[in-house]
Amino acid sequence: MPAEEILLPQRMFQRPLTAGAGRNSEHRNSLSLLYDVKRPATAIADLVASESAAGPFTDRPQSATHRPTSAWKDREKVKDKMMRQRRLTVGQYQDLEENAALRQEKHMSEDSEEALAKIEDKIDYDHLKDLFLRLQDAHAQGKTSLDLDEFKLVIKSCIGVASAKQENEQIESLFMKIDSESTGKISIDSFCTYMQLEYAEKQDLISRLRQVSFSLPPLQQTHQHREQVFKLCNVGNDRNILSVSQDGMMCFWTPTLELKRSKSVTAEQNVGRKPKWITDFVAMPDFQKFVLSTGDRELQFYEASTSEPYCQISSLETVPLKMDYSHESGGPERRTLLLFGDANGCIHIIIFQNAGQTLRTWKKSRTDGIATVTIEAVIHDPNTNYIRWQVHKDWVTELKYFSNIGQIISCSNHDDTALVIGCTVGSTDVTKALSENNPNSKKYAPVVSQALQAKERLPADKLEFRVYKGVKTFDFNKDLNILVTGGMDRTVRLFNPYIPSKPNGMLKGHNAPVCLVSISPSDKRIFSVSTDKMVKCWDIGDQACLITIRPKMHQIRGDLQAVLFSDSLKAVVMAADNKIASLQLRTRSRAQGDIPTSHRAPVTCCGYNKAFHHVVSCSESSTVKVWDLRTGQELFEYSRAHTVPDLGPVAITCMTFDETYRRLITGGRDGLLKIWNYNNGNCLKTLVPRKPGEVTSCMYVNINKTRKVIAVGWDRRVNLFLDSHADGNQYHATTRPEDPWPDDITNGHKEDILCVTMTRPNMLATSGYDGHVIIWNMISGRTLAHLTSPPIEGYVESSLDGDMSVNSLIFIQKRNLKKDAASLVCSGPRGMVHFWNVYRGGVLFGRFNAVGKHGVSITCMQLTDDDKYLFTADSFGAIRVWDVLEYCNNGPETESPGPPCEIVWRAHVERVTSMELVRDRRLVVSCSSDHTVRLWTMAGEYVGTFGQTELWDVNSPSSFAHPHVPYDVLVNPESVPDVAGESNIPLEQRKTFYEVVMQDKGLDEEQLKQMVKVDVSDLVVTDEDIVKDLAEKPKRAGKRLRHERHQPSNGGAGPASGVLGDESSRSAALRWFDIEESPEKLDKPRFDQLVQHDFLSNLANQPQ
Repeated sequence: MPAEEILLPQRMFQRPLTAGAGRNSEHRNSLSLLYDVKRPATAIADLVASESAAGPFTDRPQSATHRPTSAWKDREKVKDKMMRQRRLTVGQYQDLEENAALRQEKHMSEDSEEALAKIEDKIDYDHLKDLFLRLQDAHAQGKTSLDLDEFKLVIKSCIGVASAKQENEQIESLFMKIDSESTGKISIDSFCTYMQLEYAEKQDLISRLRQVSFSLPPLQQTHQHREQVFKLCNVGNDRNILSVSQDGMMCFWTPTLELKRSKSVTAEQNVGRKPKWITDFVAMPDFQKFVLSTGDRELQFYEASTSEPYCQISSLETVPLKMDYSHESGGPERRTLLLFGDANGCIHIIIFQNAGQTLRTWKKSRTDGIATVTIEAVIHDPNTNYIRWQVHKDWVTELKYFSNIGQIISCSNHDDTALVIGCTVGSTDVTKALSENNPNSKKYAPVVSQALQAKERLPADKLEFRVYKGVKTFDFNKDLNILVTGGMDRTVRLFNPYIPSKPNGMLKGHNAPVCLVSISPSDKRIFSVSTDKMVKCWDIGDQACLITIRPKMHQIRGDLQAVLFSDSLKAVVMAADNKIASLQLRTRSRAQGDIPTSHRAPVTCCGYNKAFHHVVSCSESSTVKVWDLRTGQELFEYSRAHTVPDLGPVAITCMTFDETYRRLITGGRDGLLKIWNYNNGNCLKTLVPRKPGEVTSCMYVNINKTRKVIAVGWDRRVNLFLDSHADGNQYHATTRPEDPWPDDITNGHKEDILCVTMTRPNMLATSGYDGHVIIWNMISGRTLAHLTSPPIEGYVESSLDGDMSVNSLIFIQKRNLKKDAASLVCSGPRGMVHFWNVYRGGVLFGRFNAVGKHGVSITCMQLTDDDKYLFTADSFGAIRVWDVLEYCNNGPETESPGPPCEIVWRAHVERVTSMELVRDRRLVVSCSSDHTVRLWTMAGEYVGTFGQTELWDVNSPSSFAHPHVPYDVLVNPESVPDVAGESNIPLEQRKTFYEVVMQDKGLDEEQLKQMVKVDVSDLVVTDEDIVKDLAEKPKRAGKRLRHERHQPSNGGAGPASGVLGDESSRSAALRWFDIEESPEKLDKPRFDQLVQHDFLSNLANQPQ
């Protein structure tokens, strides 16, 4: 049974169904009928349980009939499942009960689902208290620390988890995270420190994700309106903005506030008379119309394409102030609703059964000027239903119809009826209806007078919200189950729409009446604007103000006339005096578009932790992010890892893990190395070199049970730091390097060191910016060999440094003891992969070009465990796979062009900064300067980008993005294959089509023309040829042309023009013609007369 059914009783409201009880339901959207349907929980974090019970704004449950699912359905279900698992903070997976059917189809038990969650996410405050008391008892018994078995007993006694196997795995993972020093024991202090730091980083992560900023100063343009602007709205789906003023002037603006066009729709009507006062505007996009309400008690319909008057409804009882429109095209009734509120607090509803035909009928009644029908004619029209409700005791300040709940929400400045949620048609009091329709009754009245008379809704058909000083504006969202109001008391209130008695939250901070509130469901935020032009953004969950933009900050001058929040533009648009301004939210840049990114800054390095199945990435903004390899979900993040007092955060340039994979070592441009418990962001130790300089590469080694960190960089020295447990007991311990090797001082690198690597038993290799590679003995510190690549004949240098840098080194482990094989692989210089034999002073056994373009350098390399495949990545963003199992394995390669390239694909549009192989799952992790960290299979299939919306499952290939490729790679012009290096050839020197064919066939120009039999002059069409063809009359007119020629004219003035003609008369005068150009009957093809071919012969011999 779902949890909400256990904790939260459903709210039921039943009423009598017989006429004897006094009422009978006649409308299915009545509010009281919807209380027996389950409603979603509200988005407010601190709602009481009763407010999350069932309610009217959810759809009725449908039968769960089992249907066979195909492969694509399974893939979509997996993606949907992963989408629901995503959250802002670490590790919890929600809505498991909703995925019961999916688990059954994929043979996944609830225990396996539970195993994916982190056990520390299940620990609440009561669990922490219980754990603390139990650890204190153990401490009182003389146990200052607990080993793994004792820690399991304590955790199991406090927290109930799944099966024994899964709970042991989770507890062991938690123990390893706390025991970062690998001592095998943890204390109560280390446990509490770990939990405190993790929760603190979670809160910081949420705060960073909630950050909001606007682009200042805003875009401002001078508009052409002479009167006050009363309406700003989005037009259709093209993201344009429409502004309407009281004199009927309409201006269309682009998202960048460039004026597209403007027109005064009432200019002709105002000639010789008092100008009309426009009160509101509403668009009817389904019928290409828009409606204006005027102070003359009229509703005027206009053509959207020409802005010309179409028809109007006149003689209304009161002046319409606010309007709304809805068209229900999906239902069987296809109803169209036009609503307006007046100064008496009434809501008028006109329901069209066939709006298009009704408007065309009204247009026929035109005599002089605009076609006019009275409200009495609307009431008598069989295709319309007119309803008038007395809702408020003051004029209507705003109203909206929400088709997803079938209800009207309106507001006014009256306290008792500040906001009302009500139905359209409503229930019928049978007893009262019978007495009113009885001709002998004193209450009997004609149909017109009954319809014009305002009626009050029954109590079961409405919900009234009482708000101090009334409501000026509101917004509602069904998915979040939230209703937001703003008014004269300068307070933004958050309501559960089912609980009108008390708001769930009150957001205070405005200094003037609130004139706009808008919900952004994608961001779960509320935007509010007050009459003093103060803009505020609120978080719905925390009910906290995220940002405040005061008038002095945006500098929009003048009195505020109209305001709009556009969720599609993510902007607040204001009209003040003679200006229109757009206050834009800072979001993803237009260049990135919908391309997912992993970091906000270029990614410098990444690594895979096989102990926890984590991918760790670092960026130039000094941010470390932890990702789950199995799903791509972000698990953890901490920033400002390396900082300089005067400069702030600096880039992280390299990273590695210790031998237990419990600690992370990072190096930065500040010249320091830091050792982290990366699971909670706790800095355990700081390693300080002797000379300041950027750290370019680091690695962790264990030689003769001595653990050391080796770091190289711009100081041109090999720095060795001792990693001991004694230093770990001190908070932020600082460690200095050991004394440098004598050979490092006298015979070491003369330029910056870029890379370091090691192989067993004690051989170390370093490479420099000048292409120089040195082989070291780690025990003695002596140099074994100096490797320098010989120059390449005919090579043209593309950079000032001569393309000499060597960025990556790899030892082939299985060749360490082979004297006649190359065991060291270098990624350079000059874009060439070099294979070196490190014995006998170093001998170059072979090299080959591993890049596709001149000037591209190899940035990183990786080798599979069997030493068969070499992965290389370059500054162009490409990854290549080479089969090097036998290359230079039995001596130098003198004539070989290089090993075969098995696969090549472009992974990024910019430089690949780091690459890591997930060997147990045959995956590749790559990161780049384009802010992305991506996952691939070793076959080059695209799995996804860490940080994307849709998560994946590495055990389910159907959840991979393959066969798709990253969008930025797809649209990048340089991703097109360069055939024979054609991109480097100038356009005037490239071969033409004829020259290519002549070269391939060995033909001259005359022989080629005879072969193709094409005269190039026949393909040229001049302007004179076009004029001549247009002047010639066709021999026989086609059907469409004959139809246009015989089309009746409009009053003798030629054919009717566009949408302004009379559609009814035109459709009645249409003529039809038989098609004379019937196609000739074709004979069945004879395959036996074709040239004999295997495929055609087999096809011809098949039985017919």
